[in-house]
Amino acid sequence: MKNDTALLRVLGTGLKSVLDYKGQTKRADFWWFTLTSSIVTMLATYAGVVCFVLGVIAQQQVYTYIAYAIAFIGAVYAIWALLAWIAAGVRRLRDAGYQPWWMFIILVPVFGHLALILMQAQPSK
Repeated sequence: MKNDTALLRVLGTGLKSVLDYKGQTKRADFWWFTLTSSIVTMLATYAGVVCFVLGVIAQQQVYTYIAYAIAFIGAVYAIWALLAWIAAGVRRLRDAGYQPWWMFIILVPVFGHLALILMQAQPSK
């Protein structure tokens, strides 16, 4: 990934490299991608919940259909972003000097997440 911190560019670059497990990802690019991807996911979730609540309050099906559409698009995006985050995480671990297999430490409850965050926060080697 390029060393460019423009939010949309980093998000686009991260999502395009969903199957790229080769190479490395710089620390700033990885964390900016993680932040922007999380924000987009939260906004999609919020929009879906708001439309669903409006549909319940107004008792109109159109809001419910919009909520379902947003939920479907949000779910597709979330799966794509998760796969892109895993690929970026593997590249980030490699850039920090760790073996990519350390990504599986996230399967250990609580401590695995903390260990992975600490490894991915290390400077490039």
